[in-house]
Amino acid sequence: VYAKQNGGRFNFIIDTGHIALPNDPDFWRYLLSTARDEWNLRVYEQDWLLTEFGGLKELEMDLNLGKTWLDEMGEAAKELGLTIQYCMAWTRHVLQSVMIPVVTQTRVSGDYHPGNTQWKIGYSTILVHALGLAAFKDDFHTLSNEP
Repeated sequence: VYAKQNGGRFNFIIDTGHIALPNDPDFWRYLLSTARDEWNLRVYEQDWLLTEFGGLKELEMDLNLGKTWLDEMGEAAKELGLTIQYCMAWTRHVLQSVMIPVVTQTRVSGDYHPGNTQWKIGYSTILVHALGLAAFKDDFHTLSNEP
């Protein structure tokens, strides 16, 4: 339990649906230091960026909220000697990473589903590389019946 609304100790913005956004720099210090110290975390992956930004109305209404969220995450990672990789990022997230040096990589493909276009990574890879980030793509299955 992290959010004050649920009995935790950190400020969160919670919509009426299923999306919550930490709005407290202490949250990131706690989460990332705990993961580093207890699980030997070295790289934090922020997944579902497009869902977070596309589904929380406050991020559409407050010009600075998204930047603040990513900056607070990045500052905590920097203080703790960690790096960040973005996943399911929009172009705006990748461009913001220029201001957050601990973001070192971002996924350039869509989710893997047999037969889809997730192998088409040329354009997104060019952008990511030009910004000094490493590109990665989603995994793929090599068996017809994956466990």
